[in-house]
Amino acid sequence: MRELEALNREDRAFVADSIRACERLGSGAALLLVGSRAAGFAGTGSDLDLWLLGSRADLSPEERAIFDANGELFVDRGDLTAHRTFLDTEILTAELSRWNDEKMWVLATSKPVHGNGEAALRLKERFRNYPRDVARRKLRWLVGSSRALLSSIPKSGERRALAAIPVLGRIVESLCRICCVADETPFPYPKWLVRVASDTRLGSSVVPAIEDALGALESSPRLPADVAASDWPPRRALMQAFRVALEGLPRLGWRDDWIDDPWLAVSEFHSRPTP
Repeated sequence: MRELEALNREDRAFVADSIRACERLGSGAALLLVGSRAAGFAGTGSDLDLWLLGSRADLSPEERAIFDANGELFVDRGDLTAHRTFLDTEILTAELSRWNDEKMWVLATSKPVHGNGEAALRLKERFRNYPRDVARRKLRWLVGSSRALLSSIPKSGERRALAAIPVLGRIVESLCRICCVADETPFPYPKWLVRVASDTRLGSSVVPAIEDALGALESSPRLPADVAASDWPPRRALMQAFRVALEGLPRLGWRDDWIDDPWLAVSEFHSRPTP
């Protein structure tokens, strides 16, 4: 596999050890390369991340006790740069059936290394995309989230950007997730969220608008005393990014009343965690 060709000697040894662990679990197990290396995002110093899929019943008694206590079995080489995580395939399938976004993305970008690649591929294909109704529920929640968070900035009563930065970050996160879900594709963990969102159909217009907001924050890190919080340039720029996202959704086939009036989605955001 091309992604493994550039590994150093220590990483190759860890892969070999992981292959032996996979073989001990029997013919149903599969070893997958995941994370930045599998997604094509690896850079200097990137971790080596592996998933080992199999049956909990095939673990040793000691391993099974750790798995039952933690829900997974994590094995690190000892230097925090190479690790594998054992996941019970049946439990993972149940999580994916509840549309666990980040695990869907990790699986979708994974590469087979050893073992039952066909079973892993079937699981990957099954959960590569959200069904349309699931994507619609997620989109509604994310639109409500963005609208509510944008409203919360003026209510902070703070004159320093420091108080608003956590809210600004959550808005950026929601907007990037909207970009992914609009394509019915899962979004990754925060480290790669902006990069993945940039490659979506909405992202080509939404992410530059988000970058404008960051530029506005650099230029105006403090809210002047004579300016309304709603007119603070970073907040205005993020509101524009939100409008760009809403205007793009109908072009992708999403037509709902909460897109025309995002306040209709705010109660969805307040009433439950993301679906």
